[in-house]
Amino acid sequence: SMGYLQDIMLWGAAFTMVTGVLGAAAQYEFRRILSFHIVSQIGYMILGLALYTPLAIAGGVFAIVHNIIVKTNLFLISGITHRLQGTYQLKKMGGLYRERPWLAVAFFVSAFSLAGIPPLSGFFAKFVIVRAGIEAEAYVVTGIA
Repeated sequence: SMGYLQDIMLWGAAFTMVTGVLGAAAQYEFRRILSFHIVSQIGYMILGLALYTPLAIAGGVFAIVHNIIVKTNLFLISGITHRLQGTYQLKKMGGLYRERPWLAVAFFVSAFSLAGIPPLSGFFAKFVIVRAGIEAEAYVVTGIA
């Protein structure tokens, strides 16, 4: 029935969010961190769909649009950094922010948006999904989010 499907999707969303973040935390290469983090962000999108309320679906769609723009920007910054430094390894990129402060600003604005820091777009995407989760009384999965 739909109840079981919704439970499966809710726990799948939670699992996806957690494994994506843990996978990203274990990486030392710019592109791999971004790629694993995509998995985590897909968890938010699944959560929006799984909650299946108009607010949650709107939050999920907003999260999709937000992530397309922000993650693409971060991959662009990753490519520029590779061109400048010749590596994707974070340990070998030291001092880049001093040489190219504009690149550091572009990175931090995108990264903070992805993290959900207000007033950037990621905050609103996550806020809407979390609010929808609270309204739907899905407290555990919303807490994980």
